[in-house]
Amino acid sequence: MNFIWLIASYFIGSLSPGTYLARAVGVDIQKSGSGNPGATNALRTAGWKIGVSVLILDALKGFLPVFLCLKVGPPALVPWVGLAAILGHNWSALLKLRGGKGMATSLGVLVALSPLATLVCLGVWLLVLFLTRYVSVASMIGGLFAAPALYWFGLPRGYILMGAIASLLIVFRHRTNIARLRAGSEFRFGEKSK
Repeated sequence: MNFIWLIASYFIGSLSPGTYLARAVGVDIQKSGSGNPGATNALRTAGWKIGVSVLILDALKGFLPVFLCLKVGPPALVPWVGLAAILGHNWSALLKLRGGKGMATSLGVLVALSPLATLVCLGVWLLVLFLTRYVSVASMIGGLFAAPALYWFGLPRGYILMGAIASLLIVFRHRTNIARLRAGSEFRFGEKSK
């Protein structure tokens, strides 16, 4: 039964709203902008309506499996169901193991686990975005606050460990952004795709 929870969560995470919604307006998101099917690239290449829709749907992919597991699933499995959804988003079985960077899906997982920890991470994200105008930098730094915030609010060790793993995955998935930051070619928030 535990295996079914994890597999189902992975496949929910594997769904790619960015790919489907961008295609509906004539954009191949995997060949446009950064080539990433996540919300930031959807916003940049397909417009704000698609970008916001992708953000919400990608977050729901993380939120719903965790929320359901909290209600009716094995308690010890809750954080790992969240991690499975993030892994599905990052390495989608429906996109030949390609995928997004996991920020929105991780956000959805965090909302389900702890709204207070979510507010801390969002506050850090907004502050860093305001100071740098780099979504990638804000995502990495905001993500790194997940495990400390979960610890601060007294969540179980499994939740904290999952938060740390998710944070490291966010940084790992942003390695191309890190390379562009070093080269001075990273997009700032509000810039159009070149």
